[in-house]
Amino acid sequence: MIATEAHLIDCSADPMARPGPILRLIVLQKSGISLGLLALALLSAEGALRYERLPDLARDLLDGDHRLLALAVTKGIAMGQGSLDRMARFSALYSIVIGLGAIGTWLGKAWGELLFVLVLISALPFEVRELVEAVTVLHVGLLAVTCFGLALLLRQLRVHRHFSPGCPAAGAHPDG
Repeated sequence: MIATEAHLIDCSADPMARPGPILRLIVLQKSGISLGLLALALLSAEGALRYERLPDLARDLLDGDHRLLALAVTKGIAMGQGSLDRMARFSALYSIVIGLGAIGTWLGKAWGELLFVLVLISALPFEVRELVEAVTVLHVGLLAVTCFGLALLLRQLRVHRHFSPGCPAAGAHPDG
């Protein structure tokens, strides 16, 4: 504890040990994206491994009235085996990075918040491009959530660095 002009400040307590409810919702939203990317990675890897069977699968899906899945398989065929393999690897890696950032942020760890900031920054160009191509409520909402989450995380990282006014720099012992 440090005595300042008219009050005491507890420098040992981390005021932002856990994220607030809004940041938790953003973490949950990005975690959902992480799971979606993981599913995409697994499906892309399966498609790359069994590429020669994809035309038969597309026909079977169309016969079974599963047009959306058939469209996805047809797009995979058009991409080619090498592209499916690259998509699988990139999606898996990005899913892991998002997941680690989300877990670290949820636990209130500065490293997780920094990683999550990088994830949010990396998503911005894609979200802006999507918004420019088609202005929809979904695209506007995703961009707004990303920008708001970025602002919250940057503020929280600053708090982690300084803890509270009147305290010595983070990492320094309050007694000197």
